Amino acid sequence: MRFLSKVSIVTGAASGIGRDTALLLAREGASVVAVDVDADALRHLAEEIGDAGGVCAAVPLDVLRADEVDRMVEDVIARFGRVDVLVNGVGGSTVLARPDALIEEISPDDWERVLGFNLRGTFLCIRAVVPHMKARRAGVIVNLSSIVARGDHAARRTNAPYVVSKAGVQALTRKLAVELGPFGIRCNAAAPGVTRTPRIETLLARRSQTEMDAMIDAVPLRRLATPGDLATVVAFLASDESGFVSGQTIEVTGGQ
Repeated sequence: MRFLSKVSIVTGAASGIGRDTALLLAREGASVVAVDVDADALRHLAEEIGDAGGVCAAVPLDVLRADEVDRMVEDVIARFGRVDVLVNGVGGSTVLARPDALIEEISPDDWERVLGFNLRGTFLCIRAVVPHMKARRAGVIVNLSSIVARGDHAARRTNAPYVVSKAGVQALTRKLAVELGPFGIRCNAAAPGVTRTPRIETLLARRSQTEMDAMIDAVPLRRLATPGDLATVVAFLASDESGFVSGQTIEVTGGQ
């Protein structure tokens, strides 16, 4: 029960890493505010957590809209009195029809859309919760980056704006650790490799067996990550067990 009596906001909670994170935090005692654009999936998540004896408030909204994010955080403060943990789980490369599009195939609008999807929501949520965390001189922020932030061979199957945006998440994480540390606020990130989320499974289904074998062989542990693999790392970073860890990005890549 590492999160007993704590209030956690999890964005991107309708599926994948966000969903597994919300379930884990709730199972360990947190009151979870689950945020996503998929209202139906959020409702099912809230019901699952409630049936297990947990507390989950489902909040369908678009984290790219500042007014909606600000209103959500104010509602959380009004209901729960504080925010202890913010997990920024919204992001991905699949906002483009071809996630592996080459640089010359990416329009200026594509560039802005991918960067916005991966950075704007993270920024807006942090901006909204920080004043409340500062007032209590306590809080934890966990962001989702990616192995592709390295910009090396691990990024060869994805597009340049996604690589840039996930590197930006890591830079933002380090910056905020310095800026917010004096207020007792920690900020860290988790960077997965290919993870078997429902969205990624759709892409993997298009790969040949040879391509799949090559992807798995590239991982020393010889398997792809599951959302649960990431949720456990996010929960560690959000918990008091990592109380002196800040400004770090933990790669969850099976040794890749």
